[in-house]
Amino acid sequence: MAYLEKVDLIEFKDDPFLLLSKEFTLNGRTIDFCISEGFTPKIAYESSQWDFIVGMVEKNLGVTLMPELICERVKDGPYKVISLTNTFPWMLGIISAKNRYMPYVSKAFISLVQDLPKV
Repeated sequence: MAYLEKVDLIEFKDDPFLLLSKEFTLNGRTIDFCISEGFTPKIAYESSQWDFIVGMVEKNLGVTLMPELICERVKDGPYKVISLTNTFPWMLGIISAKNRYMPYVSKAFISLVQDLPKV
């Protein structure tokens, strides 16, 4: 698979999965995504440290799904980052305290995000 640029998630149905721990949204999203693609992942290990998981992948102990931002940071390592043919949307939210001063920069960022096209 190392030569592929994109692959169906189902190709990894027999591999052990290395996941971020349950307090991360990505944990449940990964499990749900695998189920929607036709299999239940075999979870070999969970950790709160993404770099530890990437190290386990390097030792060929399993596969993992990580956000693109992390994949970009590790893409030059001794492993292959492969995109999936189907992906799930990653919804982010902005949380701020009510009745509290918000700096201009924060307001400008929120305005910018609100003006982005909806996908």
